[in-house]
Amino acid sequence: MGVEKWKKQSYRKIKKQCVTAGKLWDDPLFPPNDNSLALTKSSYSNVVWKRPSELCTNPKLFVEKASSKDVTQGSLGNCWFVAACSALATVKPLWKEVVPDYKLQEWDDTQPEQYAGIFHFRFWRGGNWIDICVDDKLPTIGNQLLFCHSTTENEFWSALLEKAYAKLCGSYGVLHGGNLCDALVDFTSGLSEVIELKENGYKTDVIAKHKLRKQLLRKHEEHALMCCAISARDSSEFEVRTKTGLVIGHAYGITAVRDINLGTAGLLSFFKGGDKLTLLRLRNPWGAKEWNGPFSDGSPEWKRIALSEQEKLGLTFEEDGEFWMHFDDFVAEFTELSICHLINTSFFTWRKTWRETMIKGEWKRPDLAGGCPNHDSFLKNPQYVFTVPKDDMEIIVQIVQADRRGIAETYNSIGFHIMRVEENRAYRIHTKRKKVITSDYVNTRSVYFQGTLKKGRHALLPTTFEPNIETEFVLRIFSEDYIDVDELTEDHPKPMWLCAPFCSMPTCVTSITVTKASQLAHSENTYCLIKVEGETLTSEVVYNSQEPEWNLSGVFFRYNVTKPIFVELWEKKVLRDTFLGCAVIASPADNDTIGMKCPLVGRGRNKNDKHPGLVHLQVATYDDLNTL
Repeated sequence: MGVEKWKKQSYRKIKKQCVTAGKLWDDPLFPPNDNSLALTKSSYSNVVWKRPSELCTNPKLFVEKASSKDVTQGSLGNCWFVAACSALATVKPLWKEVVPDYKLQEWDDTQPEQYAGIFHFRFWRGGNWIDICVDDKLPTIGNQLLFCHSTTENEFWSALLEKAYAKLCGSYGVLHGGNLCDALVDFTSGLSEVIELKENGYKTDVIAKHKLRKQLLRKHEEHALMCCAISARDSSEFEVRTKTGLVIGHAYGITAVRDINLGTAGLLSFFKGGDKLTLLRLRNPWGAKEWNGPFSDGSPEWKRIALSEQEKLGLTFEEDGEFWMHFDDFVAEFTELSICHLINTSFFTWRKTWRETMIKGEWKRPDLAGGCPNHDSFLKNPQYVFTVPKDDMEIIVQIVQADRRGIAETYNSIGFHIMRVEENRAYRIHTKRKKVITSDYVNTRSVYFQGTLKKGRHALLPTTFEPNIETEFVLRIFSEDYIDVDELTEDHPKPMWLCAPFCSMPTCVTSITVTKASQLAHSENTYCLIKVEGETLTSEVVYNSQEPEWNLSGVFFRYNVTKPIFVELWEKKVLRDTFLGCAVIASPADNDTIGMKCPLVGRGRNKNDKHPGLVHLQVATYDDLNTL
């Protein structure tokens, strides 16, 4: 996927122009004024925008290397963004994508004339990486950075990154209050998932807790970004500190997940339930106010951990907002866990590889905004079909709606619905089919699902919960095997021989399902063909059965209802398949479903020959082409 320049601002072009002119860049699209701040508090009335060189000597983008301690929340209520930055800073391959050319962007003390006061960062939005340019003017009060900053005085990457994100979203004020998952996805192009720890009973469910522990260890190894929070039950609890030192309604970044061997650590007698102890390292974006329970800074549990193990963990005891917790305490204390899954689509790795399909679409009135399955208008939504090549194929689906930050207070509630459809379905669905999956409907920017599907053709409908809501979305499907996803845009076939005087439209539509055959003479390796006016649909081969079951369904638009439908049975052979007989069906447009057991006969000159066996099927023909 390419990179899109925001508002066509080119970092390299602008920097070259500024260096040639010998001046520092002033960004005309995000100027140092109240509109860029968009904050109403009177305490912000004396803000002064300053460049890093006005705040310190020897400013740097990075001092040594990026770490979670480089990101401390300022006076803006954007702990969700800062927590995500803390997690991002611990994974170099990820922040290198967000901070491109970070070495070339660094201040060069040997060539000060090459500094142009411009930086650029990248965020993933709407299916694309967006390159955002910003100048280096930062809001300050009293010669101190007002918002996000590093604990190192002359390090500015986190402050500049925050400014770029504010520019993308519209202003600094828009960042006040937000969703952890949004920032995680914007940093990685990953798939966000929210796990409700309290509602799903992880504290007491031993099996679920063990699975979650293994998942967190694996996800950390895969460089997934993770954050957590304690939900506030009402506004009175917001930012209240618990007895254990944690802050309610506040986001924390998870910066490490590690196992300690209890035998080596000498803790077997203190912690039961296994030979390993799982610890999580978290960071409070405030840079202060830490957990004070077991394994907190200076707690007695650390005295039983060998110094070599402590060194492996990089253990330090400072009031810097970073602390360790035992996994059991983590599950007991926090109510919400956000994971941004990084899906591996590279074949040059030992990790599981996924194939990605991404489609941009929109919900639009009057025909593509039908709402969820609760509404009669449900089928008036975008429809996408794909064929699953094998049973229990794992699939991941993400629906991302257009960003509404700065436009509306909440997101539309969105989700999706998957149905099993006919094997040759190529036109829009007008009658609900058998449900396979209905996702949760949530008023968040993205919805995530991971599960398995059975072999066969499926239709996926992304929807808003309520009908008649218009917005754009991105559909992403990840699968173990390649699948071809097609959007259904037409209701039925267009007239044949368009613009000719003898052009014709279908006169009816037929649905036919061949369920099985019975009373066959031998246990053949049997498959069936459905033939309708030159169109053929073929089933899978069923081996060694006198009563093979297929449940092969097809939908056929017919131009001559008087022509019969043929269902042929064949035996699969190495060199040449053997014809076993066929059923001949007449299906007039009677608008009703009929079940049949049809005897097998010959074909062509031998059509009166009898063959052993019956074909079991259901067939219906309708004169309204928009029935099925």
